[in-house]
Amino acid sequence: MESTGSARLVGGNQVSLPLTTTTPHHRFAKVKRQGNFQPINDVSAPQSCSLHANPHSVSPFVTRRKSQINPDCGVFKLEEEEDDSLPEVNGVHSGNSRHVDVKRELVMLSLPAIVGQAIDPLTLLMETAYIGRLGSVELGSAAVSMSIFNTISKLFNIPLLSVSTSFVAEDIAKVAAQDLAEEDMHGDRPSQGLPERKQLSSVSTALVLAIGIGIFEALALSLLSGPFLRLMGVQSTSEMFIPARQFLVLRALGAPAYVVSLALQGIFRGFKDTKTPVYCLGIGNLLAVFLFPLFIYQFRMGVAGAAISSVISQYTVTIVMIMFLNKRVILLPPKMGSLKFGDYLKSGGFVLGRTLSVLMTMTVATSMAARQGAFAMAAHQICMQVWLAVSMLTDALASSGQALIASSASKRDFEGVKEVTTFVLKIGVVTGIALAIVLGISFSSVAGLFSKDPEVLRIVRKGVLFVAATQPITALAFIFDGLHYGMSDFPYAAWSMMVVGGISSAFMLYAPAGMGLSGVWVGLSMFMGFRMVAGFGRLMWKKGPWWFMHTTSQKREKMEDSSASFVGNRYWVLRHGKSIPNERGLIVSSMENGVLPEYQLAPDGVAQAQLAGQSFLKQLEESKISLDKVRICYSPFSRTTHTAKVVAQVLNIPFDSPQCKMMETLRERYFGPTFELKSHDKYPEIWDLDEKDPFMGPEGGESADDVVSRLATAMLSMEAEFQRCAILVVSHGDPLQMLQNIMHSAKQQSGGDGGLAERIQMSRVASVLSQHRKFALLTGELRPLV
Repeated sequence: MESTGSARLVGGNQVSLPLTTTTPHHRFAKVKRQGNFQPINDVSAPQSCSLHANPHSVSPFVTRRKSQINPDCGVFKLEEEEDDSLPEVNGVHSGNSRHVDVKRELVMLSLPAIVGQAIDPLTLLMETAYIGRLGSVELGSAAVSMSIFNTISKLFNIPLLSVSTSFVAEDIAKVAAQDLAEEDMHGDRPSQGLPERKQLSSVSTALVLAIGIGIFEALALSLLSGPFLRLMGVQSTSEMFIPARQFLVLRALGAPAYVVSLALQGIFRGFKDTKTPVYCLGIGNLLAVFLFPLFIYQFRMGVAGAAISSVISQYTVTIVMIMFLNKRVILLPPKMGSLKFGDYLKSGGFVLGRTLSVLMTMTVATSMAARQGAFAMAAHQICMQVWLAVSMLTDALASSGQALIASSASKRDFEGVKEVTTFVLKIGVVTGIALAIVLGISFSSVAGLFSKDPEVLRIVRKGVLFVAATQPITALAFIFDGLHYGMSDFPYAAWSMMVVGGISSAFMLYAPAGMGLSGVWVGLSMFMGFRMVAGFGRLMWKKGPWWFMHTTSQKREKMEDSSASFVGNRYWVLRHGKSIPNERGLIVSSMENGVLPEYQLAPDGVAQAQLAGQSFLKQLEESKISLDKVRICYSPFSRTTHTAKVVAQVLNIPFDSPQCKMMETLRERYFGPTFELKSHDKYPEIWDLDEKDPFMGPEGGESADDVVSRLATAMLSMEAEFQRCAILVVSHGDPLQMLQNIMHSAKQQSGGDGGLAERIQMSRVASVLSQHRKFALLTGELRPLV
């Protein structure tokens, strides 16, 4: 990996260098003063001096390098140095330059997740045991009510939990990259020793939606408790009706807390933190276990006491989780407009459809099993409970893999995604086989814990093949779900589940007539098998989101080179060096102001531009490109013109020659009169607008699509004027990240004659244009384009 750098002066004693790479990751370096150090204001450094940087794997956050200055020429020799003084970004240490051990991280995430998923079922067993001592009527009443509560909860809560994990992980990676850009823009600041609480719209949106869904569930369960019970077969004349209704209404009071707690678990997973939820769940459930006998027996409240204990436990868990989360992020948004309801509802809608398909299939299975008689239904229930209980192991593994993949994918770290995917699938196979062996040997004994009826146990023994043999298939099915969620491939996960559920349900509606209970079990085996096949098929889909799984890193580079055949030149992009507006914290985006000399490069920016030129020269030499093939195309703004002039001088190219060309279409994005000469703290407001609607710009300013339109004109102009050249495009932050975004999408396009204009036009859609912040550049950062 080729690494280059840029320099800037800080207090006259050291220079911080944001090192550019050929990947979207960023590095920082630190230069210490040695001997007589002279500020690099003169761009005519000796041509024999060059920048030497050793390639290293890059952390998704920040590394620093110890640098030394050659006093003879002012050029730097870089040595890797871990710097633990950097602040944390959303709870993740920014200074960690070591290679992340994906395997260890996955295991460390999965173990607490397994414990967390086991806590609630164990508490439920304790609650059932206490209620069971009251009598069969009370136990039956509570069982029916808990079934209704859990069904309604799964329908709405699982989508929110799954979507929250992916969106928060992506948001964290995005904010981390923005923090680096802001640090570069503001200059080095002394560390305060404490991590800054961040504003994450994904977190705020999840919490607001969770509160709304929780209140809706509480009202629905309370007001419709009677119809729900009658739907489950408990009529108003039944002796179970009154205690069941009382239990359900009381449990409904805890619905808001329960929904919010599940959303919080998804948020913590997005932070790659599965320990905090376990700690909070442990506190709440231990409290419930303590309260059960107190309310049920001591206060003689019966099933109502059990419901109240559970509600108190749920609110305790939620409050403790919120306290922990509040230390990391700002929970409430600055304004409702910054919430991403559209993204959540769209992706959550797909997961809701998927959840409905699963519930429909399981309901059909239960219904058909019930028609086989009481003994068959009891045996089926035992098999299902054991089957679902052991699936928690692989489900925890899948949720941990989802968080890691979402984080890596948002940073375009495809090697990281590939490594996580390969490892989690291997672990899934091994876990599934191990569970199959253990259950095959012990299932008959385990079944005896649930029933002593010899007829039930006889039928259960037939179910050993279903429960044990399907474990490897079930494990992979759950893991594939987590992988696709991590890639935010929610539409495919939903549609494939609907098809699979429909086929399996149709089979189970007719098979039991001839096969009995075995027909139900075969249908459920088909359901898990088809889920696994659908997941594997998507992974093998070379044109889908997993395209990178089918290539090595070298092959991907070759593919990118071949995919760039729709252009006739090689392109690099360079964001201007640190400018005087950057130092002052001003937005200077109009042509009228941008060309003024007082807004050119700051001394630090000159040093950055010089080092970028050195890096570009080195890459040209490695690619065996002669200097006569180099063209520098730059924005007319004074800061970009200054940058281009510095680079041309480093390359020994006359700036007034035809090799250097000013292009107005490469100018800065105009943000409108409302933002002109205002604080650059306003940038996030503009980028929020881009994410919501890239075709709508700030008042009087350019939209993302407006900028892409003129950048397309610039690219077509360069393609028409130059052939087989190495073109350096010197421009600004927003235009260059939009150019990278649209050209990356253009590489993936096919159809028609595959020309540049057609590919760009096909890429000018909201789903592409709104993602330009993923390609953010630091000042003075150089990257290859195509």
